[in-house]
Amino acid sequence: MNNATRIQAAFYNCILFLLASSWLFFTGCQTTKKPDENTCYLSQSSCTGCTIFDQVNCKCVPPAPKYTCSVHGTYDFDNCRCNCEAGWGGVLCDSLLTVPSGNYLRASCSPSFRAGYTYSADTIEVELVDNAGTTNDSLKIDGYNGSADWMYFVIRKDAATMVAPFKLPVNVSLGVNSVWFSHKDASNGLIFYGNYSGADTIYVDEFTKSPLHIKGRFHLNCTDGGSKSVGINDGVFNYTQ
Repeated sequence: MNNATRIQAAFYNCILFLLASSWLFFTGCQTTKKPDENTCYLSQSSCTGCTIFDQVNCKCVPPAPKYTCSVHGTYDFDNCRCNCEAGWGGVLCDSLLTVPSGNYLRASCSPSFRAGYTYSADTIEVELVDNAGTTNDSLKIDGYNGSADWMYFVIRKDAATMVAPFKLPVNVSLGVNSVWFSHKDASNGLIFYGNYSGADTIYVDEFTKSPLHIKGRFHLNCTDGGSKSVGINDGVFNYTQ
């Protein structure tokens, strides 16, 4: 083999190597001992949300069947939890909630500093503020009782796009397309504020402007700005003007 032939062979080998490397990069595999023994280069860290790594098939897949959320919810892979249908709660949406008739706002509360309690409002007030021509609209839901407790929501969303069903994150900034939340626990005089953690969500299942009607669900965590916090679960509300 003369020098020209050697150079030509080396050139072709280099081209073949580059093509093989490119194929391996785009297929997500890398060679180990032999060119035909490919191993997946992915790992659990490559998976997003709540998906898990399947080593055999070299891909991220949904988690085990336990995340089917019974037959009363769907699994939210972004927030790693079940989103339950109205009237159902619990981790797997398998607990039938006792929902009162008429106008109501109630939730199960789990304080970090004492035993839990169930919040139930005696009075519900809802106000829609529609600033025509802007997106700076709000829907206020105020539930309070004779013990001077309250739960108060401000849903910030363009009224023109308030078409059920929709969901919004809880946030402390009062930004558009989010919900501001506060809760007063009269037993100790503390006021807690929702502080977005990635899974704190308000779900609006039904909504009409005339007559004003809203029905939905919520779960979130709130803090007093210090060391005390309250987890609020299986929250439900309904209001018809």
